[in-house]
Amino acid sequence: MDYDFYIDLIAADKLKEATEYKNSCIPDVLYKYYWLDDNEEKNERRLNTLAEGKVYMSSLGGFNDPFEGQAFVFDENELRDKGWNLKWFKDFVEQINSNAGVGCFCNADEKEQNMPMWAYYANNHSGFCVEYLIDRKVKKFMYPVSYDDTRAPGNAIIGNIIDQTLELIKDGKGEDDMSGELNALNHMAYLSLTSKHKSWKHEKEVRALVPRCYGEYLKLLPKKIFIGINCKEVHKARLIEIAKNFHPYCEVFQMKNIANSLNHWLVEEEINLDN
Repeated sequence: MDYDFYIDLIAADKLKEATEYKNSCIPDVLYKYYWLDDNEEKNERRLNTLAEGKVYMSSLGGFNDPFEGQAFVFDENELRDKGWNLKWFKDFVEQINSNAGVGCFCNADEKEQNMPMWAYYANNHSGFCVEYLIDRKVKKFMYPVSYDDTRAPGNAIIGNIIDQTLELIKDGKGEDDMSGELNALNHMAYLSLTSKHKSWKHEKEVRALVPRCYGEYLKLLPKKIFIGINCKEVHKARLIEIAKNFHPYCEVFQMKNIANSLNHWLVEEEINLDN
């Protein structure tokens, strides 16, 4: 996705076109890997959420990238010279980070070959992977992750947002009176939640950003459930039970090793839910 083009459309007050362009970059199918381990209380919460046709929107604090929510870098000397307080800028970023729940999905139909994703996020194949169909109502929350070489200088972006917002308040105006420029700057700040270093590029991540006012969950029904090769029998039975409750909309598959193959691939074997 060309985020520069997206922001330019917003700056030109072409919000409908910007949304249509962004949504056109979101695939109709996405995957999410789930962790299962010996903590049965947490396992049951994950499985119950799946059974309810929902996806939990996490906070950034529990993610495995220490730079999550830190896409902007501020030049404190420059801020001081201009009479700005660094705390205002950090508080603004913290407000962005805390006001959106984040759901991480994978844009890659490579379950058979995607060993890192099974290892990182499904506890070395002990968990499971879910395929979701992404319709227009859900796509409005979805953003492709931008993989960058460096973090972004934040003085000008956040400074302009604060400046222009204070001017609106001073003039007795509100959100509906924002200029295209201010709207674009606010979107740039919001999109900092989708910025990661290029070393994570292999994950092909698409993120759901859901404002906290919508609640902690995104409604999404599982289309296919893929059970990890090391998944415990008790967890496998629960996943099959969940798939049966959504059947025939949902299918379930067991991942298996390929015997006597030169490829480092798995195979998926469908489990008959009619029995």
